Amino acid sequence: LMVTLVVYIIVAMVFISNLLVAQLTSSYESSFQDALGLARLQRAQTVVQHMASVREAQWRKFFDALELDRPCEFGEGDLGFAGGYVTFEGAQENPTVADSIKRYGGAT
Repeated sequence: LMVTLVVYIIVAMVFISNLLVAQLTSSYESSFQDALGLARLQRAQTVVQHMASVREAQWRKFFDALELDRPCEFGEGDLGFAGGYVTFEGAQENPTVADSIKRYGGAT
């Protein structure tokens, strides 16, 4: 009877310790996401504040360099819509199993 009680207490302590670690990990992850969102908001606020100091000619030169009137190229020879900015990211950053771009035959 005593051995059963000791085994039960040990199992219960291990279970409760694992529960505590899982709770702390979840709390840390939630706090990290909140801090990341706050940092992005503060960065956007800083950008908006400094936009007032940018000269119109300098802004126009930057805007024209983005070439937002040209269609984006999704792949070699696969032209998309205009108004976007092409960036590349690692495949492991946002894994997807289904292609979200619908392609239809014909001239574009």
